[in-house]
Parts: sequence; structure tokens; C-alpha cells
Amino acid sequence: MYCFNCGRKVDSSNKFCPGCGADLASRQAQNNNYNVYDNSGNDEELLKAFIGEKYDYFKNHSFNFPALFITPLYLLYRKCYLYFLIYIVLLLFPYVNFIGIIIYSIVMGVVFNNMYLKKANDEIVIIKNQNPSALREQLLQLVAQKGGTNIAGPIIYLVITILIIVALIILVLMLFSGIRNFTNNLVDEEPFTEYFDDYFDDEKEYDSYFSTCEYNKDDIKNTDGHCYGVIKDMLYNVPNKYYTLEEYKTDEIGKYKYTYGSTSLCTFEVTTITDSVENYKASIDNNPNNWIKRRKGAYEYESYSKETYDEAGKTNIDSYYVINRDNNTYTLSFSDYDDGIGKCSEIREQLFKKIDFLSHNSNDSNIA
Repeated sequence: MYCFNCGRKVDSSNKFCPGCGADLASRQAQNNNYNVYDNSGNDEELLKAFIGEKYDYFKNHSFNFPALFITPLYLLYRKCYLYFLIYIVLLLFPYVNFIGIIIYSIVMGVVFNNMYLKKANDEIVIIKNQNPSALREQLLQLVAQKGGTNIAGPIIYLVITILIIVALIILVLMLFSGIRNFTNNLVDEEPFTEYFDDYFDDEKEYDSYFSTCEYNKDDIKNTDGHCYGVIKDMLYNVPNKYYTLEEYKTDEIGKYKYTYGSTSLCTFEVTTITDSVENYKASIDNNPNNWIKRRKGAYEYESYSKETYDEAGKTNIDSYYVINRDNNTYTLSFSDYDDGIGKCSEIREQLFKKIDFLSHNSNDSNIA
């Protein structure tokens, strides 16, 4: 028990407080005359002090809605820490936590009021047994302190929960960003969307990927931009990302290259061949059945592709196009090496479609 004067814990056999010397025996005798509380745990006034202003709710309702809908917050609010720990333990089991938490919350809603009343009575009995000499006001104060509510607990729980959720979201975003950047670094040194997705969409129809071709049909060799006249009347647009291999740039040949990543590259070459078409095709592939005849505008062309692999297993796709026009023969050859994300192959046909043939014999130009 505790001294009524100084609050020091004393043995029930002590007649005087060893701390302050208060007469415990006299006070005990006084309490026996005036303290009407018994130890049955059914004292209504103490129960009201323990529960607080919601006493009538607990006495008159069998179901507790806060215990169902905000279970962890309400358990902390009502200082039911053991039941709160059970809730947290359920969260640690990934295969049963969802169903388990739902069942646990329903059970809390059904039994919480009766359970809390029993808890309150049990706590009151313990307090009265520990303080047999306490007067009415002291018991009410001790019971109210033991029971009542705790608003700080739910607030701390909410803050910690929000911080954990925010931290997880940040972590997921960082991991996603890191994986994406890592993947981009593996396949490309520049952001893929910067030059591919932005240029190759339905609205722009691939046009933005190719430089604007300003040409003077009377002075093709001095034409502006990335256009390049290859012998007589053939013009083509070089995609923005390609650069000219100057040692291959003549009036009869133009070679261009684009590299990305550590190994991938795309090249294309435009030439006017002086050899016969048959000899050129035979030098590429000796089986004429492998060449496919097609048309580009008013002109026929033949195409052929083959696939090879190097020692490291990297794929190389070589594509060839032979165009006949007015006794002149033009060839385009494409080489796509280690083109794992399809950059080279996507623009191959588009570039081929943009080749222009100008007529020097009239004021009109035939756009093939």
C-alpha cells in the first residue's frame, strides 16, 4: 500500500510511515469507518471513473463500431495494448494478414464492450487491493489514471504509418527509376524517348526524325541540309542522328553511321553502281530467287536481306535495295548490328520511302 501523506510505498504491517512518520494505523482505522468500497469489483462509481464519459455506451451497447472500423487506433485509444500487439503480429504474416485482420476487427467490434468492462472491473479490484487505506478521492484518481483514454497513442501510430508508406513509395520510385536508368544505360547512352518515341508517332508520321530537305534541282550537289545528291537525279534525307563518314562521301557514294549503347550501330550507304545489276546482285547473293521485286512509285526495285551472327552471338542484319531508273542504277544498303531495341530496323523502310528522283528533262519532279 501507499502512505496517504507522502505517497511512499509501505508495508501493510507498518503503523507509521518510514518516510514521513505519518500515523498509518490511525488513518487505517478512519478508513474502516468511512471507506464504503468493497473488493468485489462491482463499484459503479469507480467503474464510471475508469471508463469515462462513454460509460453508458459500454453498458448499454453490445457492439462497438470504432473497434470494428479503426481497430488499431481504437485499441491504442482505450489503452488495450495487448490486443493492439496481436493486431500488429497479424500484419507480419503476409499470407493470412488480410483475412486475419478482417476477422480480428469483426471480433473486436462484437466483444470489445464486454471485454473492456471486464478489464475495467479487474483493474479496479487490483487498485483497491494495492491501496486498502486510500480514501474515495484517491481511489477515483488512481482508477481514472489507469483507465481513461490515450489520444497520443493513435496519433503516433498514424504518423509512423504515414512515414512508412511514404518511405515505401519513395523506395519503389527509386528502385523503378534505378532499374529504368540501368536498362537505358545498357541499351543506349541517351534517353530513348528523346529521339525515338518523340519522333516516331502516329501524328508526326516519322517526319520529324528526318531533316528537312531543301534542294535546288539545278544544283543538286550544293543543296542544303542533310540532303545529298548522288549522281544525276537521286536525293535522300539523312536521319538526324546519323553522321557522315567523310571518307565515303563522293559524287557516287555516301555512307552514314549511327551508334548507340556500347556495341550497337546502324549504317546505311547510297551508291550509284557502275557494274551491272546482275553482277552486283551476284556479289551479294548468288541465288536470284532470294531477291524480291517491288515498286517505288513509277520505278521497280529489288530487295534482299540476310542475317548473320558474330562470335559473341550478336545479330547483324544486312538489307539491300537496287533501283533502276532511266538506265541509271542506284543501290542502298543497310547494316543493323546488335539492334536489340529495333532502332535501325524501324527507320530503314521509312528512309527508303523518302528517296526523291528529280527529272532534269522537265519542270516536274517525280517523287518516288
